[in-house]
Amino acid sequence: SILEDNVSMIMNVGDQVDSGSIRQYEFTHLYKSREVMSKLPIMTCVGNHELFKDPELKLYDGHYASYGNMDYQGIKSYTAFYYAYQAGPVLFIVLNTDGVSEQQKQWAKRVVEAADKDASVRFIISVQHRPLYAEQWASDTNPWMTNEIMPILSSSKKHVLNCAGHHHLYARGQ
Repeated sequence: SILEDNVSMIMNVGDQVDSGSIRQYEFTHLYKSREVMSKLPIMTCVGNHELFKDPELKLYDGHYASYGNMDYQGIKSYTAFYYAYQAGPVLFIVLNTDGVSEQQKQWAKRVVEAADKDASVRFIISVQHRPLYAEQWASDTNPWMTNEIMPILSSSKKHVLNCAGHHHLYARGQ
């Protein structure tokens, strides 16, 4: 079909649901995505809305539990809050901007260092929910991501793109 011929996968940057309830996962997110999901993989990132009624991600894990078991070069996060996976020559590093930690930072560092040595990885794309910078709501960003994680990602010439969401706005340029 036209969709599969032009798109290989979808990476959602968070806020799949509004309040994190099981009904919203099943009817708002999964039900409405069923036509696309039956044809394409859809990967997700945890947003603040997933945490509203589910701060430990129990409902999210019910649908995406395998994320914590994904590994890149044997490096696992053991949590759906953040993980990495390779799709062809692209390594996706999915980060949690609503639960920052030294553990996540060290995990990201190990992943980037391994990717730098891996000839099968041509590009690294980082994904998180809260943006590095914002034209609107400029204070609603994630300084930890900007100050702690971006230097790690930027240390690799393979890191070519950072994707984020959160503000539910469309903006170009910075």
